[in-house]
Amino acid sequence: MIHYVNVNKGNLDCGTKRHFEIILMEWCDVINRYNEYYEGEDALYWYNERATLSTFAVAAGRKDFHVLEEYSGTKKKNGISFEGRFDLYLAKKKGEYVFEAKQCWVSISPTATTTNKKIRKAKNSAICDANKSKNNAGKKDTYGLVFIVPHIAKSFCEDQTNLIENFIKYIKEIDYDAMAYIFPKNAPTITKTSRLYPGVVCLLYCLKGRKCESQEEDK
Repeated sequence: MIHYVNVNKGNLDCGTKRHFEIILMEWCDVINRYNEYYEGEDALYWYNERATLSTFAVAAGRKDFHVLEEYSGTKKKNGISFEGRFDLYLAKKKGEYVFEAKQCWVSISPTATTTNKKIRKAKNSAICDANKSKNNAGKKDTYGLVFIVPHIAKSFCEDQTNLIENFIKYIKEIDYDAMAYIFPKNAPTITKTSRLYPGVVCLLYCLKGRKCESQEEDK
């Protein structure tokens, strides 16, 4: 198993930094425990965004955070309020955090050409959605949450160790406020797609100091 957790200071205060370190370490454990239970025949993260987000919520709950998923409330876009759904709310010891999540699946095979584009798009979408949700917790406690699920074509699986190492080097160069990744032992090959899904990456972006690339921040 390969795993890694890093939380940058940046816009995060010490309490928030510690909270996210705890959650992300537990998140890695949640992913690994599931993989061990199914002996590498299934992966929590390959299904969809909702399923992967649930792993983050479970990790927070296991560390005594209060958790609320897919709840309704008032959002705002271009100064206009509207009713919408929030992806995730966490609270613990006076810390309250709102998250809007996106997931992308990217090829890390040698022939891949759209990996960077897909990750940038997911990051921007998460930040844009978080921008609509910031009134509930404020900029510094509203986050874009991005899950990246790499896959390898079956024809390149023999070189998976090098491909994963290269992907990890690339991921560590990406801008983020917090990051975790895990590549469990005996990662599954999903027969439906004939691809190997070796692991998953989680990136956190604090809304403070960030703007949606496609629109001005709400006033």
